[in-house]
Amino acid sequence: RNKLSKSKKSIFNSIFFGEKKINENEKLFQVATTSYLHNDIANALKNIDTCLKSGSTEKWEYFAFRANCLEEKREYKKAIEDYEVAIELNVYDENVYALYHQIGFCYLNLNNNEKAVEFYTYALQLKNHLKNKGKEDLEGLDGGVLIGVPFKRIHNNRGNALKNLNRFDDAITDCEKAIEYDENYSNPYLLLSQIYSLKGNEEESIENLEFSAILGNRYAIKTIANLISDGRL
Repeated sequence: RNKLSKSKKSIFNSIFFGEKKINENEKLFQVATTSYLHNDIANALKNIDTCLKSGSTEKWEYFAFRANCLEEKREYKKAIEDYEVAIELNVYDENVYALYHQIGFCYLNLNNNEKAVEFYTYALQLKNHLKNKGKEDLEGLDGGVLIGVPFKRIHNNRGNALKNLNRFDDAITDCEKAIEYDENYSNPYLLLSQIYSLKGNEEESIENLEFSAILGNRYAIKTIANLISDGRL
């Protein structure tokens, strides 16, 4: 993707911003991450906002952190804006492929499935590029900053967006790919159940739903309980 050029203000700040202010902002960031880890999203946002409003930083992690907090509050459009800035501030896209995945997740929740597929696909391409280069791929959160996402999760989430676009065969392929990475991952079986139901294949749908429940998927377990209660299973 094309990078956005940095503003004159950001270049000015990167050259002239004092070490004292940078240290103050790092402390604010630490307070924000501590709040996040204690599920105090409001205080986390308050502190990271104070940090960023000073116009002090070129650290992509600050914007990625705020985007994650905004995502928690379901403010997906604002989260996308911050994820985009975080990506811009990082030199190598493959190092922040997880942020492309999160943009896809935000678009999925905004019911823009075409954009979701686009960003999930780019995340997969970047993750594969990272793997092919033999570089370390950290997965998970680091103090509220998303560092990496497993292949199985990206494929499953892209499959969900493809399902919403009625691209059922492509969605099934993504589910199967996710299962290849982890056959005990319950989510793709649940997604397969939904896809086969939409295709009118109820036998395959129930089979995958039951397998997802066996693997402990709470939504699948609840769905089966409801089907039994309604006399449909």
